[in-house]
Amino acid sequence: MFVRMFVRILMAAWVFSLFCAAQNSAVDHTVTLARKKVKGGPTEYADNEFRVKFALPAKWSLASQSRFEDTTTGEAATTLSFHDPGLDTPVSLYYRLLRGQAADEPIDQLLQVEIEKKVGLRARQGLQHYQIKAESCEKREVHGQRALRCVGEYTEGGRPMSEYLVWVRSRRCLAQFFVHTRSGKMVSLRASLEDAIQSLDIP
Repeated sequence: MFVRMFVRILMAAWVFSLFCAAQNSAVDHTVTLARKKVKGGPTEYADNEFRVKFALPAKWSLASQSRFEDTTTGEAATTLSFHDPGLDTPVSLYYRLLRGQAADEPIDQLLQVEIEKKVGLRARQGLQHYQIKAESCEKREVHGQRALRCVGEYTEGGRPMSEYLVWVRSRRCLAQFFVHTRSGKMVSLRASLEDAIQSLDIP
């Protein structure tokens, strides 16, 4: 009887440890960012753990930060949210470190795959009629890395909405700026974001 009870206790402890591990993998962790204010200019940020750097315009502020395990890839990921007084919606920056990537696959081709992933994700999230038209996409470079800029379109409460998307990718890191806004504000939004996007430096 004692042996059976002891085995049950061990099994219960093992199951509990697995449960705790699963819970911990879903818990967000605070990101440590080094911050440097440039007099009369932007505020520079550095995520030294991920070796990601960027700068925010003078009036922007960091609203939230979260580090977690991306459930679709199992890779360590980070999402930061910024507040721009000139915008009525937050700007977000997502980035994750990559592992097991094919060294010979063209970066531009890998970036194209992100479009389909984004459309599927937004559909699952319930954004009505979400689409990214091919003519809205443009290849570019950001801080020496290949990048892709696109505009997603959908409806919300009968109103046309847009999502401005910029992916930046290297062999070691994938980053993405994204922000939602009314379709009529897209031109002014692009101008507001450009300095922050061009400052992004990934490993």
